[in-house]
Amino acid sequence: VAAGFNAPLSGVFFALEILQQNLPPLTITGSTKSPLSNDRNQPETWQEQVQQDYLSSGTQSITSILLASVLSALVSQVYLGDSLALSVPSYNLKTPLVELPMYLLLGVVSGVVAGSFTALAQTSKGFFDGTIGPPIVKDTMSAIPQYAKPAIGGLLC
Repeated sequence: VAAGFNAPLSGVFFALEILQQNLPPLTITGSTKSPLSNDRNQPETWQEQVQQDYLSSGTQSITSILLASVLSALVSQVYLGDSLALSVPSYNLKTPLVELPMYLLLGVVSGVVAGSFTALAQTSKGFFDGTIGPPIVKDTMSAIPQYAKPAIGGLLC
């Protein structure tokens, strides 16, 4: 993103958003019982799960993301100059009454294909995890080691 659009900060924020989605929830524990209280019914500790925010992912990962983004933009500037790596040529509608409905149809078809692809990917993941299918398929896929499953998927395609 940083090199393609010549926008290093956008690349950093995009990478941080992707990184944040993959972080596990953070569990925080603490004591709520007052040392002066003699109430035995009061719980001694509490536990709460919170979603980690950007800065809790560690300074090393943020530093590496920032460095990668700036370096990619720098290399792009050196080799491409001020022009963008992904440039969009100008386009004019020649017959709007024909082209606009076709673009609308293309959008609908693309949405259906994207939804079908997502469903197929989830079904495939369930199949390889051993959670979908007849009992013999579930047992077989659960017994296969994780490192062998990509090879099986490659052979099936």
